[in-house]
Amino acid sequence: TADGKDTPLLRLIRERHAAGAVVGGSSAGAAIMSEAMICGGDGFRGLLEPPTTRYAETEAEDDGRLYLWKGLGFFGAGIVDQHFDHRARLGRLVRALGETGVHRGFGVDEDTALVVSGDATSAMVVGRGGVTVLDAQGARFDLGGKALASGLMLSLFPAGVSFDLRSLQPVAGAGKPVSGKGESAFTPLEGGGMAFPNPRLEQLLAVELLDNSATDSVSRYSIDARGRVLQFRFRETDRSRGYWRIVPDGDRFTATAVGFDALRSDRDGP
Repeated sequence: TADGKDTPLLRLIRERHAAGAVVGGSSAGAAIMSEAMICGGDGFRGLLEPPTTRYAETEAEDDGRLYLWKGLGFFGAGIVDQHFDHRARLGRLVRALGETGVHRGFGVDEDTALVVSGDATSAMVVGRGGVTVLDAQGARFDLGGKALASGLMLSLFPAGVSFDLRSLQPVAGAGKPVSGKGESAFTPLEGGGMAFPNPRLEQLLAVELLDNSATDSVSRYSIDARGRVLQFRFRETDRSRGYWRIVPDGDRFTATAVGFDALRSDRDGP
């Protein structure tokens, strides 16, 4: 209601959920499951610019600053974002964690679901994509500076993997751990845009970082017409682990505890 109280229908849904009923949501219905809800913003301006307190047009969802509102709070483990890798929403999830002080963010890809156990201690990824988890417990935020966010830990769980919501470690379906650094040994081409290989996060973490013996960090850069530059830096840490699951319909890679920093390095625009 306008004064922040549950409507009779929402009270009934909470009662049924407490009794064991499944509650789910798609797209915005997934985002509203957390205590704080991401309502709009893109992955570039949403990270670089302060959040807005007004969201009037649907078209602004992917063309503007981050907009946060109150969610329903069914999922207490962190903030949920959706259409995640397809719409490049990593930046806005970083900003949402910095603005709210929530320690964890869960980015669910398109055609993908995060199925949470009844006791909310574990989760399973189903569908076509994966779920990216940001852990900000040891992170530092300077959202108006050059080091926008540093010291985050990033994990990625593809479809078919179950993981512990407390430790963020896989418990089933991840496959075989990467032994050493694998057979790949090449220096990744660092940059950004449509001409660069491995555009998906899963491909980058597997092929260019955790299963590549030639490097322990890789960066992607994004720049706008004003000359503002975002650098996403992914770092192998002593806690990082990678797992390959070899299946007939396509190999999948699980990554845990990858160091992640979001940096700003502006250049002169055109």
